[in-house]
Amino acid sequence: MKEKQQTREHLVIELAKIRESHAGLISADERKRKEFAKAFSWYVQRPYGGDKEVSLPTWEQIFVNLGTLLAARTFLDCDGNISELEVRLDNLESKIRTEIHPNL
Repeated sequence: MKEKQQTREHLVIELAKIRESHAGLISADERKRKEFAKAFSWYVQRPYGGDKEVSLPTWEQIFVNLGTLLAARTFLDCDGNISELEVRLDNLESKIRTEIHPNL
């Protein structure tokens, strides 16, 4: 019987440690999501006209927004894309003139 009590006491101590660790992880998760919300300017208006409150987005919302920004980044660099295409076209023309059809 004494052995079971020690085991029970041990389990209660372990459970307390796990609960404390879980609470810390939940708090850190909320803090990270709120930081993303601040970066994306995601606020919730309070019902009675008070200050805006930072929303608490889901990770799915965060990842979708990040993916949209990453996709838009490649389209925003039009000058870089055009210059890269010009270089590739010049290389292709020179390759055609030297290797494929030298009489051009």
